[in-house]
Amino acid sequence: MKAAVVEHDLDPERVYLAGMSAGAGLATMLAVNHPQVFVAVGLHSGPVFGEAQSAIGAMDVMRHGARTDPITLIDAAVDVRNYPGMPAIIVHGELDSVVSATNAEQLTRQFLRLNSFIDAAGNRRAGEAREETHPDGVVSDYIKNGRRVVKTSIVRGLGHSWAGGDDTVAFHLSKGPDSSAVMWEFFKHQRRPAEAARDAYVA
Repeated sequence: MKAAVVEHDLDPERVYLAGMSAGAGLATMLAVNHPQVFVAVGLHSGPVFGEAQSAIGAMDVMRHGARTDPITLIDAAVDVRNYPGMPAIIVHGELDSVVSATNAEQLTRQFLRLNSFIDAAGNRRAGEAREETHPDGVVSDYIKNGRRVVKTSIVRGLGHSWAGGDDTVAFHLSKGPDSSAVMWEFFKHQRRPAEAARDAYVA
């Protein structure tokens, strides 16, 4: 990633990452482990982080979510006290039969923990939560110090497909909000401080 930023003269203050399904799982892993590289992450129909250790385990997570407390999984993976945070937008179909929407709920808790919004017991430490019901589904915003750090959208009537996509493309459905636009709207307000960006990309 560093080479790509340098080679193409990209803005190191605005490097975002997004993925769907298994791609969302990879995006989560990269974002959690490399917060100095990525400013924010977008996860569509993705599995909870840190539970699956095998193919069979992954299938179980996809169907049921993690059986371990998702906050415990995050705390085992990183030192949350010294973690710089990772804003995340999570989109999931309520009728997803491939990756259960339970995963979206658990991912939300994990990223709330990474952004110091909740403590190890799941109790709110700071910020405010807002929930709105729309014709397309339910949107939850978690705001800390005036900035949205986590946004979760559960899309009504959507299965395992990219919401607001192209019906002619596999795993895309025009139903629901335009996920690409929704993610960009979230991303464009997320920026890494110039000094931190310089440290991450200038060796």
